[in-house]
Amino acid sequence: MQPSNASHSSPVEAAKREAHLVVFPEVFVPGTPIWIDTQTIWDGDEEWFRLLAENAVVIPIHAIEQLGAITREHSVWLVSEWTN
Repeated sequence: MQPSNASHSSPVEAAKREAHLVVFPEVFVPGTPIWIDTQTIWDGDEEWFRLLAENAVVIPIHAIEQLGAITREHSVWLVSEWTN
């Protein structure tokens, strides 16, 4: 998954309107997949972890660094839920 441009433009636009806090919506970064409650994890952990890893969302470090640069440049705080 690549972060959308909205994650970069929204904080900048909010800062231009003198916002100091930008809160991303719930599950802006997806958490555990819906099927997680359909698998019995103690029966065949290897398969369960394989499925979880295959469905994981990876956020590249450069995306996090860009958001950090935006917060410093525009003096805003960013809040996002990181579901696990």
